[in-house]
Amino acid sequence: MLARMHLSGACQMMAHGKPLYAHELALCGLALLANAPQTHACRDLREQLLTLLQEITRERPPRGM
Repeated sequence: MLARMHLSGACQMMAHGKPLYAHELALCGLALLANAPQTHACRDLREQLLTLLQEITRERPPRGM
């Protein structure tokens, strides 16, 4: 449910010409992977996105955090 809400919000932002920040793109990727098959490639991509998100938020916390 939360994944769908985040993807919907991202689509609305793009439709209004607003840029998506790196952490928002990483969250969208994680949302898309939530229902993906549990293959080795999907698990690797999920781990890479989580690592990227941790690095981004460590350097500069997203808006509202």
